[in-house]
Amino acid sequence: MAKGFGRLPKSDDDVLVFGVAWFHPNQWQKLRTVVPKLDELHDSYQEWLEETEALCLKLQNEGGVVHRVEVDIDDLIDWCREHNRIPDASGRSDYAAIRIQKLYNR
Repeated sequence: MAKGFGRLPKSDDDVLVFGVAWFHPNQWQKLRTVVPKLDELHDSYQEWLEETEALCLKLQNEGGVVHRVEVDIDDLIDWCREHNRIPDASGRSDYAAIRIQKLYNR
């Protein structure tokens, strides 16, 4: 699974639902200040955007449903503290998955 992607279990209709942690350019530098390992993050927002959009398209072409989970870095940090997590790739993925679960009431 790509960094920042969370996946819900298959539903009754066998559709895979993915939540992608979606960052805006104005949040990118702030994200870079809170991730524990910078080598796990793209060097630029543009690199991240291109790779993430390509992966979203691939998942959609394979029949998946992809939702962008807009992330405010302060909210992510608060969620991580509340759940004893760090904002690494796993933490960001789980954050996105939890937000999508709420949308689907799972």
